[in-house]
Amino acid sequence: MNYKAWAAALSVVLLCSAGVASEADARVPAAVIAQAQMSMMLDGTIDVEADGRVSALRIDGEADYPGGVVAHVHQVVQGWEFEPVLRDGQPVAFTTPMTIRLVASQIGDGGYEIRIASTRFGEHDPEDRSRVRTLAMTPPRYPEQAYRAGVTGTVYLAVQVGRDGQVLDVAAEQVDLTSAGTERVMAQARELLARTSTQAARRWRFLAPEQGEAAQAQSWNLRVPVSFQLSDTGRREDKRGRWLPYIPGPRLFVPFLRKDDDGFSTALQEGQIEMIGRPGPRLKTPLAS
Repeated sequence: MNYKAWAAALSVVLLCSAGVASEADARVPAAVIAQAQMSMMLDGTIDVEADGRVSALRIDGEADYPGGVVAHVHQVVQGWEFEPVLRDGQPVAFTTPMTIRLVASQIGDGGYEIRIASTRFGEHDPEDRSRVRTLAMTPPRYPEQAYRAGVTGTVYLAVQVGRDGQVLDVAAEQVDLTSAGTERVMAQARELLARTSTQAARRWRFLAPEQGEAAQAQSWNLRVPVSFQLSDTGRREDKRGRWLPYIPGPRLFVPFLRKDDDGFSTALQEGQIEMIGRPGPRLKTPLAS
C-alpha cells in the first residue's frame, strides 16, 4: 500500500463549530498520516508452563488472517515468558484467553512494520462475584456534531465505583480515533467523545464484589471502553483479519489512579470491563521480544 492508498484508507473528517468543514479543507495533513496506523484485533488462547514459558498458541479463526500476520504472532508469542502463577505456594501451568491488538505502521519505501501494540489476558466473566459487575450501563448517545462530521473512535474510561455501586469519579484515560483530520480538529473530536462518555458514565450503576479480597475494599477502579461507530461493524468474528484505520490518542492523567496502575490496554473491547489492579497473568518479557 503506497502513501496515497494509506491516506485514502483513513476516513477524513473535519469537525468545527459550524459542523463539517468545507470540502476544500478536507485533507489529511502529512503529519497526521505519519502517526496513523492500521489496527487488527486477534483473539486466541495460550498454554503456559509452570516456569512461565509459552508452550502453545491457538488463534481463533486462524484461517481468516493473512499468513504473514499469523506467522509473526506465533513467533513473538512463543518467545514470551510469564510471571509464575502460584497455587498453594507452588508454580503451576495454566491456560489463558488472550486478545491482541496488532498495528501496522508505514516505514520507508512504502513498507510496513507490524507489531503487537497491546494485550489482554484472562476471561471476561460478567457473573464473577469476586469482581465488580454491571447493573445499569446505558451507553452514551452519539453526539450530533460528531455524527454529522463522521467522527469515529473509542474512549477508554477509568471509572471509580463506591460500595453502593454508584460512580464516584470518572475520566477519559485515552481516546483513539478511527477517522482523521487536522491536529486541531482531532483534538476537538477527542474532547467531544470524552465529554459525552464521562457524562453518561456518571449515571452508571454497578454491583460490588461479594467474594474474595476485593470485597473488603471501599472502592474499586475500572477500565471501560466506549465505542463510537457510524454503522454496526458486526460480530467480532466478522472483523477477523481486517485492517482498520487507527490513530492512537495521548495517554491522559487520571487523578484517582495510582502511578503504579500500569495495566492500561487498548486490547480491551466494547462490552468488557476490567478491574484495575486485579491479579492476573503478567508478562515478564516485552511484547515484541
